Amino acid sequence: MSKKIEYLWHINNDDMAQFWAIGGVQHYLSAPTTSMPKEFIDSNNNIIAPQPLPYDILGERSIKDAGHTIHQAGYYHSREKKNYNVLMFLLDGKISLKIDNTKKQFTAGNILVIPAGTCCDESVKAGKATVFWLHIKNTIDWDFPTKPQIVTSKNFEKIVSILSMYLEEVYNTKRSVVMLENIADILMELLRRTFGKELKRLTLNELDQYLNKIKKSPAKNWNRIETSKHFGCPPNYFDKICQNRFGMTFSKIVQDIRMKIAMKYLENGEKDYLKIAKKVGYSNVSSLSKAFKSTCGKSLRNFFK
Repeated sequence: MSKKIEYLWHINNDDMAQFWAIGGVQHYLSAPTTSMPKEFIDSNNNIIAPQPLPYDILGERSIKDAGHTIHQAGYYHSREKKNYNVLMFLLDGKISLKIDNTKKQFTAGNILVIPAGTCCDESVKAGKATVFWLHIKNTIDWDFPTKPQIVTSKNFEKIVSILSMYLEEVYNTKRSVVMLENIADILMELLRRTFGKELKRLTLNELDQYLNKIKKSPAKNWNRIETSKHFGCPPNYFDKICQNRFGMTFSKIVQDIRMKIAMKYLENGEKDYLKIAKKVGYSNVSSLSKAFKSTCGKSLRNFFK
């Protein structure tokens, strides 16, 4: 480390050690970023992040952070038991690995999987290495190995192609959020096919029975995350089932059920709006009124007009 000029920055603490060789190039696929000191994210350093989107498209799909990187010789990264999974797609070059004190060579055309809670050292000894990398949230959706592993997949080229499309679009001055959403959905489908758990088949009868429970107890805190866990499938997948069956997301289904029950209270002469709100799962009249107008097209007070 005597030649400090060889490195743009480095981190060396209890959580990780990382040394970034000058000449490395990194394009993040999302902003804000989490994996690098923000003061170094600058076009003069060849470390670039896109302009923020209206919402975190990748984050909504379980991807905490992602990027396309060209590492130069001298790059080193020691990962210590992070709470997310790492996927690295090597496009060219070689990366030397150290996994459980065993040295391995990570070569182009393969995928490095570093599961959450595990350790792995990476270094570029000579030349350069080009990668796409993803930090995946540690959720029940995935079936990653229990320790770092180099994986060969028939979906490698497809995933890299989709990541390239996303990279190009997110930096386009006329970028389209709709296009980015569609690309991200295709990416997630490919990742699920490669690393996802086998999804439980949810029958329409099971779903209908569950909705009957909501109708009987509308005040309960029904939410997509807990409900998808109940059925053993990812939240986004569960919402797609709901949309295919009812033409709306789970949260909209719950709201629709609650508003139909609220209408029955009104039709039966109930005029205490706060009482109605609490019976159908809202803490105050304002929240009920907003949901009511959104669903019924009328305010509570104008319901009979």
